[in-house]
Amino acid sequence: MKVLVKTFGCRVNQADTQELLQFLSSLGITPVEKGIPDLVIINGCVVTERAARDVVKEARKLAKKHSSAHIIITGCPAYLATRIRQSLPPRIRTMPLEELKSLFTARAQPEDKPSGLHYRTRPLLKVQEGCDRMCAFCIVPYVRGTPRSKPLERVIEEAQKFEAEGAKEIVVTGTHLALYGRDRGWNNGLERLLEALLSNTHSVHFRLSSLDPDEITPGLLDLASSTRRICRHFHIPLQSGS
Repeated sequence: MKVLVKTFGCRVNQADTQELLQFLSSLGITPVEKGIPDLVIINGCVVTERAARDVVKEARKLAKKHSSAHIIITGCPAYLATRIRQSLPPRIRTMPLEELKSLFTARAQPEDKPSGLHYRTRPLLKVQEGCDRMCAFCIVPYVRGTPRSKPLERVIEEAQKFEAEGAKEIVVTGTHLALYGRDRGWNNGLERLLEALLSNTHSVHFRLSSLDPDEITPGLLDLASSTRRICRHFHIPLQSGS
């Protein structure tokens, strides 16, 4: 099977695609960038109306270009299926990522072999999913759900794997990164996460994705200033300059 994978949107989407490519590789399926695919997977974004239109436009274009291929839109658009489907031809399906993976595992068993590298320079380590801030302008809580943290042991295992594969820097990301651990009753969960990552790896550096201004705590600053292995750069989005 030849699979073409296209990604739109944020680092969380990119991390999901990275995991999907590793998953496909474990099944012996090598994604392609050229040629005629049997299946096209579009990991889409709906954070703005324009982003949603771009996903639909790309799906239509690829459906026209690859007339014999199955086309599946996954990621955030899958959770707005009714609205998205109204603008799609019948042969283009929408499907949540986990359901898509289930279809593959129903047809093939994972092979006992390394998954291979599926990132260009810096692997993305997704540690958290979801947000419950419910900002009036934001659709993310509706498509990503409430905050769920990846188990700390699994996060460490993935970081160690990236380091063993030769990664020099890992980008730690999540839908709302600073909420890591809150669903487990942890205070300062992001600091606890970083301390565990530093203690259980050797030389790899860690870069943090977006943090809101109120999430830059004294403890986080103290930790970042105590080691060169946390990149000295914070991406702090401002929704308003008021």
